Amino acid sequence: AAALARRTEAAAELSALILSSDLETSDRALRAVALMDPPPAGLGPAILEVGRQVAEQIRTVNSTPVDADPSYELAAAASVRFAGWSEAARTVHGRDGLDLRPVMRELRDLAGVRGESVTMQDVVRISGYYADNLGRPPGE
Repeated sequence: AAALARRTEAAAELSALILSSDLETSDRALRAVALMDPPPAGLGPAILEVGRQVAEQIRTVNSTPVDADPSYELAAAASVRFAGWSEAARTVHGRDGLDLRPVMRELRDLAGVRGESVTMQDVVRISGYYADNLGRPPGE
């Protein structure tokens, strides 16, 4: 991960992987960001976009009747996507003025709608922790 972070085009390469339509590729790229110290500048737009995608997944979970998804597979998929995203988000938060607390709050609130889902409870717990405990970006 450190060698990748030092590459000249690291941000562009990683952003493309983060935004990949292949969710496994995207998840691996997001989790790789969390291993970089420091991650390359310029990843904010891609990470914000994935945060929006996670929010949309959770909205789909919320609008799906339990009997249409009795195994909570939609919630599980959203939770897995959130897990990779949250790793990258906490790593880049505050860099380049990026403030991910509003996205964390939105995800917490959306996931709280389906309190019967254990996976959504995890999203509430983790996003709520980061919403409350991530520091303010420099200059705020």
